[in-house]
Amino acid sequence: YAPTMINSLRALGYSFESALADIVDNSVAADADKIEILFPVADDSKPHLAVLDNGCGMTRDRLIESMRYASRGPDVERNEKDLGRFGLGMKTASFSQCRRLTVVTKTLEGVNGAVWDLDLVSKTDNWTLLVLSSEECRNVPYFSDLDVFESGTLVLWEELDRMKLGADPIHDLLETVHLGMEHLSLIFHRFI
Repeated sequence: YAPTMINSLRALGYSFESALADIVDNSVAADADKIEILFPVADDSKPHLAVLDNGCGMTRDRLIESMRYASRGPDVERNEKDLGRFGLGMKTASFSQCRRLTVVTKTLEGVNGAVWDLDLVSKTDNWTLLVLSSEECRNVPYFSDLDVFESGTLVLWEELDRMKLGADPIHDLLETVHLGMEHLSLIFHRFI
């Protein structure tokens, strides 16, 4: 039962810092040497957060597989930089912070994108993954930043319902990201 399963996994106990580190770890595993944390700075913007990298990117099939829950078991051989083991990290980390997860990725073969929207999953009562066309990918925020890379991946968190965002949500997001960056500098100091 998709809505119940996803909502149960949302409660696994990720902090913002550990959720962000999980996404950055995927970038490191993809051999990225440039990783950016992007978010709005204008007060009239809706709070969101993106992690952009110039790693190897994913083909359409690999992207859809990575969006599947429990996509890769612990016994699957992985890149030595890959700390993931159960195929849950990107999804559970993301949904611990947001209700809408968009992944757009680029390889030499082209651009691919997919969206998990928890409201849509609840509405359809099913594992409804939206697969984006190339044109729809180009309309995703920060796509132009991804497009300058030969390959890479953009992970976008929207509908940030688990963050403590008050009357000035962009300022609160900035402070939260600052704490996240301090955490990342401790975990990934040898990569920075």
